[in-house]
Amino acid sequence: MATSHARCTGEIIGRFERKGFKLRGLKLYQTPKEVAEEHYKDLASKPFYKDLVSYITSGPVVAMVRASAAQSCSAVGRRRTALSCTWD
Repeated sequence: MATSHARCTGEIIGRFERKGFKLRGLKLYQTPKEVAEEHYKDLASKPFYKDLVSYITSGPVVAMVRASAAQSCSAVGRRRTALSCTWD
């Protein structure tokens, strides 16, 4: 699983850069289950929560520290838009 997804890393970083985010740091990270559960706690009531936690802990992730050109309160929404996330 990690191999097929690893080919997407450059494209994902590029999406953020095209939206005006600047990459400040990058780290390959194995997410512990407890950290994933805390990170996604606002999604705990969703039917996909257990699968999400299982997926994010199944292999290493690339953690990024980014800064937006406009450093605004809408940064989370802008990041989700850049990734095309739709879980509402």
